[in-house]
Amino acid sequence: MKTSVLISVMLFLLCGMAFIPTEASAGPGDTTVVQTFTFNWPGSPKEGTFLFPPADKRFEKILMYYTLKCDPKQNPACGEWDYLTYTRLFHHTGRFDSTGKEIVERYELGRFITPYGIGLDLGEGWTWVYDVTDFRQLLADSVHLKAGNWQELLDLKFIMIEGTPPRDVIKIENLWRGSIKLKEFAAKVPPRKIDLDPRAKMFKLRVTTTGHKFSNPTNCAEFCPKIHSINVDGVRRYQWQIRQECATNPLYPQGGTWIYDRAGWCPGMPATTQEIELTPYISGSSVFLDYNCEYDEYGNYIVETQFVSYGPPNHNRDAAVVEIKAPNRGEMYNRINPICARPLVVIQNTGAEILNSLDISYGPVGGNTNTYRWTGSLKFLEKKEVWLPAFNWGTWSGGNVFRVTVSNPNGGSDEYAYNNTMESHFETAPVYNSYLVISMRTNKAAYETYYEILNAAGKPVFTKKNLLNNAIYRDTIRLMPGCYEFVIHDYGDDGISFWANNDGSGSVIFRLTGGGLWKTMNPDFGKEWRMQFTYSSLVNVEEIAARPVDFSVFPNPANGALEVTYSVDVPSQLRLRLLDVLGRVVKEIDPGTVAPGKHRARFDISDLAPGNYFVALVGNGAVIRKVNIIIVR
Repeated sequence: MKTSVLISVMLFLLCGMAFIPTEASAGPGDTTVVQTFTFNWPGSPKEGTFLFPPADKRFEKILMYYTLKCDPKQNPACGEWDYLTYTRLFHHTGRFDSTGKEIVERYELGRFITPYGIGLDLGEGWTWVYDVTDFRQLLADSVHLKAGNWQELLDLKFIMIEGTPPRDVIKIENLWRGSIKLKEFAAKVPPRKIDLDPRAKMFKLRVTTTGHKFSNPTNCAEFCPKIHSINVDGVRRYQWQIRQECATNPLYPQGGTWIYDRAGWCPGMPATTQEIELTPYISGSSVFLDYNCEYDEYGNYIVETQFVSYGPPNHNRDAAVVEIKAPNRGEMYNRINPICARPLVVIQNTGAEILNSLDISYGPVGGNTNTYRWTGSLKFLEKKEVWLPAFNWGTWSGGNVFRVTVSNPNGGSDEYAYNNTMESHFETAPVYNSYLVISMRTNKAAYETYYEILNAAGKPVFTKKNLLNNAIYRDTIRLMPGCYEFVIHDYGDDGISFWANNDGSGSVIFRLTGGGLWKTMNPDFGKEWRMQFTYSSLVNVEEIAARPVDFSVFPNPANGALEVTYSVDVPSQLRLRLLDVLGRVVKEIDPGTVAPGKHRARFDISDLAPGNYFVALVGNGAVIRKVNIIIVR
């Protein structure tokens, strides 16, 4: 994708259809936004027909942005319970059955389970992203959609990135679907013979299955673990455990049992879709597929599956960066952000050639850039999370935008440049000039919990284990300047305070040795809670004032120049230093030995990036006075 995306803001309305097109000169990497339902759209669920780009327009990727916001007219505003909701496309085929009724095929673009809304605040909206590129042939011209529910407000838009996909969709077709009792699964989900499209070279099976009902001897199918599997021509080729972890949900805490592991879903998250690559196991003109799961007498599954046929890979040697998880200020990444240490990205092999090496360049736009050589082995369309080495971020201009670019796949040229670069907006991790004090009060299940401090490389430098019940601990974290991460773990996946157990309530409060309440951790965090922070070079240097010293800085905020006024009552050897938020000296004035009395100095700051800085008066190797300032433009 190009780093500058072209989006037209013109809204075209025709016969009740909404479409935000790009300019006629759009090319690869440019983006078309199709706005469908909005927060104020009437109806529950919402339904309408919308104009999409024509079928002959080629798109590299199509993303569905599903945004929910609390409805102030409801009580509670976010809805009390977790409900199943669907985003469905109704394909009008133009064919008719024997009664003269048009045949309309229904496709599920996405399934979502609403959060427990008591006490929940979604602000101006939370956005979940679905990759719906496989439905490109159906997302063309006039498209009939239905989505949403009667609780939360919904905004639904489609982000269509123009260009060449890794492979073209030839055909998508529904297979097994419906609400199916577990005890009837084998009968209702029989083996299927699929006649293959002669144009197709590659194949995938999409499976979205969620389990529901409990309060029975096995708590099936919402809470019971079951193995699901896919047989191809009689041979088991793929299997998965349907129950998934919910205690790391980014949308937390919720007003219900949000931490409990469930079958294929979690409250306040999209349902999980298994995307199963079948190409290695298919030959000939047809294939038999068989979907199985372990038996149970109770509960039911809601099943939706599609068989997707593709052409061959469009590129031989191509790699892409497909996600920046950290740094990223997006709601779905709040568990691991903000950061000051190792960025976390996802790369993908989008070429037919096995990917064994890749250069990854990264850094804030307008600041320092680092390059890392990744090595490994990725087949076509396989993805890999990559922890990039920590580096010196320095200072930067142009806002908090982080850029990642991949290049030199397997040491050669990349055949498709438009998926090589991605950017994210981010917030900076806090920087502190005095030590962190951690005050913890344990609950009645302290054996489940411990916390640790990790350095920039992710290695523990302090660990607090073997805690006692209902005890109070205070630790002052005395470490050298640098980036660190506080992590608290809970083996019970229920934090240190949760309404639906008998563990009682604990708490964690962070303070600074300089005084003041800094931050209180939400104890209803589920599995773990993380916070990165930086100790500046001033953290282990206390101000000294053996003799009275007047020290002032003007203006603050400052733009262009900074005036410093100071006075001493005895001859003194002094330096004035301007430091960035990490305590690095960016400018220095050395007046030498100054006589008693009042003195002035001037910093030229016209060449410095906007942000937070410190002005320090240093004498005899110690900081005598320091003042926090803000540089603006």
